[in-house]
Amino acid sequence: MKKEKISNKFHRFILTVSFISTCLTGYSQNDPAWLLEEWRTEQYPSNVYIKGFAQDNKNSNESIAEVTERVKNMARSSLSESILSSIQSVNESYSKSVMLDDKETVSESFKSEIKVSTDLEINGINTETYVKNNIVYCFAFANKYEIIGFYKANLNMQIQQIEGYINTAKQLEQGREKFKAREEFLKTLPIFEEIAASQ
Repeated sequence: MKKEKISNKFHRFILTVSFISTCLTGYSQNDPAWLLEEWRTEQYPSNVYIKGFAQDNKNSNESIAEVTERVKNMARSSLSESILSSIQSVNESYSKSVMLDDKETVSESFKSEIKVSTDLEINGINTETYVKNNIVYCFAFANKYEIIGFYKANLNMQIQQIEGYINTAKQLEQGREKFKAREEFLKTLPIFEEIAASQ
């Protein structure tokens, strides 16, 4: 009889421990893997992806939707900063090579071009969000080659637009419609600005 009681208690104890460990395991498995920096580094290598990560607590006056949007913007900014740091390292190399010829003006114009381009919206950013205990986490990532492909296609389209305006302007100029030709040439200027920003 005593052995049965001990055996029953032991079985209950084992069942209770199994149940609790199953619940805890199930609970931790609900957390997305991307919360771990090691996982993000392994699954999204820096030679293929640009990444950003952010987390923040929900303020008492915010809804979950509001804090989620705020943390998404923080993660996107983090991703953009990684692009900026890459551009700056290219800029430093470029500046050094320019300084050999003592032409500082080219370097300065290149720096100002970088500042303008960092304000642009980057296409192809994906975001994952997760909320736990009033803390919102966000992982932003983008495939470098998809972004490059998008901008290459966009640049080709813009070049075709410019060529179309120039051809029309040349035809108008040959027909002695110089005012209309000038208007066609002027249509290319905003496109050149877009091209500079994309580059």
